[in-house]
Amino acid sequence: MHDQDAVAEDVTLEELFEVNQRYQNYLRQKMKETGIRPLWTTANTVTHPCYGGGSGTAASLQAYLRAAAQIRGALDAAIDLGSEGFMFWGGREGYENQWDTDMSLELANRGQLVRMAIDYARRKGFQGKFYVEVKPAQPGRYQYFYDVATTRTLLHEMRLDKEVLLTLDAYHAAMSGRTLAQEIHDACKEKALGTLDVNQNRYALDYEWETVPAYLEEVTLCMYELLRGGGFTCGGITFD
Repeated sequence: MHDQDAVAEDVTLEELFEVNQRYQNYLRQKMKETGIRPLWTTANTVTHPCYGGGSGTAASLQAYLRAAAQIRGALDAAIDLGSEGFMFWGGREGYENQWDTDMSLELANRGQLVRMAIDYARRKGFQGKFYVEVKPAQPGRYQYFYDVATTRTLLHEMRLDKEVLLTLDAYHAAMSGRTLAQEIHDACKEKALGTLDVNQNRYALDYEWETVPAYLEEVTLCMYELLRGGGFTCGGITFD
């Protein structure tokens, strides 16, 4: 569940929280009727104009503080709805130009934002898992969490590798020059697999297709690596 599913991209935080409270009330009622709860929730710190240069890695204090407040609101929703997990969505956590980028500072800021969010959630009683999205580009040109290996290294440097698992996507794997099966293998080997996004992987396109996977050989190999690696210990498969 994204925190901006029911609102426009450029709303204020006050408007976002007001709409989401009504949204949560509706979802809570549906959960009572169905017994279904969210697999994960996330804060969309990507599409608002202020996130053009990132959120956790932004050079703008305003963007960083808005992201912190928005993540807090999404965590409150996760706790309220009994979400199994929380994902740190990172579509712009990177840079466009290396000349004016302090990579060490940006990664330290990103790590601090995630750490503050985890500490806040635990103090509030959240018992779920935390995930980060592995994605090498798009809409950002160069993104830090490039593939499983890079992401695990960076999380280790941030001292978050024991607490944060990985969300993998077939198209994101293709953008990094790998397959989803390879990424699943590496994540399972590190005991870091969180969730899988099973959007169809189209290598020739510059954006992912929102279609169900149709290539039997690829899907079979992914499931083989998943089962060989011990399967899911949390999370699951989503179509996002």
